Amino acid sequence: MKEDNVTVAPAGASEGEVLAEMFREEGEAPAAPERDIQLITAEIQFFKRQAGQAVYEIGRCLLEAKAQLKHGEWLPWLRDEVAFSEASAQRYMRLAREYGKSRIVTDLGAGKALELLALPESQREEFVEENDVSGMTREQLRQAIRERDEASVLAARERVRAETAEQSRTKMEEDMKALKALHAAAVETQREKEEALAKAEAELKDLRSRPVEVAVETRDAAPEQIAAARAEGEKAAETKAKAELKKLREELKEAKGRTEDIREQLRLATETAEKNRRLAAASQEEGMVRFKLLFADAQGTVNRMAEELEQAPEESRDKLRRAMLALADAIRKAVGE
Repeated sequence: MKEDNVTVAPAGASEGEVLAEMFREEGEAPAAPERDIQLITAEIQFFKRQAGQAVYEIGRCLLEAKAQLKHGEWLPWLRDEVAFSEASAQRYMRLAREYGKSRIVTDLGAGKALELLALPESQREEFVEENDVSGMTREQLRQAIRERDEASVLAARERVRAETAEQSRTKMEEDMKALKALHAAAVETQREKEEALAKAEAELKDLRSRPVEVAVETRDAAPEQIAAARAEGEKAAETKAKAELKKLREELKEAKGRTEDIREQLRLATETAEKNRRLAAASQEEGMVRFKLLFADAQGTVNRMAEELEQAPEESRDKLRRAMLALADAIRKAVGE
């Protein structure tokens, strides 16, 4: 302090403090005391939350104003009264509509909240919980969302492929079962036709080896009349037997053809099923190879994350540890635990 233009240092002051007091100009404000980093961080976080809340409130007010203004008044009002472009106003209103009472805008700010709109509403909170969004830049957040979407698409494609493969396998099994039943029926029909043909051939042979019984009035019939009647009866019986044999042979030929057709279909279906089985086994093996590569990459990434965690400043470790635990929870959810 100064008395009658004489500099007087406080009792117990160091030499440096004495010199600083001597050379301080008249009327100069004393230097502000240095604040610790925790206090500065807390203030920044506080003002970020305030800014996020302000963004939400502006969007809410814009929605309210637009509802009251008449047709054609909205854009002039934006320009003249609140100096907003239509695009800016739309962003504010969308944030207010989409997030409502959610703390995402307040905690993360308008920029990151806008990026999170790329996610379905039901998944935003979970995404924020499972990822260190507050520690990301907007570009990093955009990349994380893109990678998540790509992973979701790949997972969906794999589910469709697996479901299609299962449906195809089930249908093929049903077709094979039906073909086997048809083949069994065709074989049985062929056997019946072969037996009927053999019986008809035996009957024809027997017919030729014995005289045909004919109903002839023999009281007044001459021997030649009886012989003629018998010959005519034998001829008619043989003609009928031959017609029956021809019919049975045609039916047997048709039955054999059908049996062969079904047998060929069954053979092709069996070959196709075996081919699909080998392809599925090869695909599964390729999937295992891809999984092993991805697992090795993930394991290396986790190890590097653990090293970074050990080297991180003490005040950051809890946050990084929570992020790693969230990742572990996400993995457990993915595998169905």
